[in-house]
Amino acid sequence: MFTSDSALGLGGRRYAARPVKSFRRAVLALGVTGLVAAVLRLRGTGGVPPQSGGWRELSGPDLR
Repeated sequence: MFTSDSALGLGGRRYAARPVKSFRRAVLALGVTGLVAAVLRLRGTGGVPPQSGGWRELSGPDLR
């Protein structure tokens, strides 16, 4: 047997809930993204800078 939304007392709320669900998903996705970015940022700190390599001065025939 088929019943309408108004007979069930929903009154069209099924369509109003869709934007709210999308908004909640977007907020959750942004939160998860922020959490991952924070973990990666904190994990990458505290390293020792390299002690060798880098720039060296050129002299004589190396200047060409």
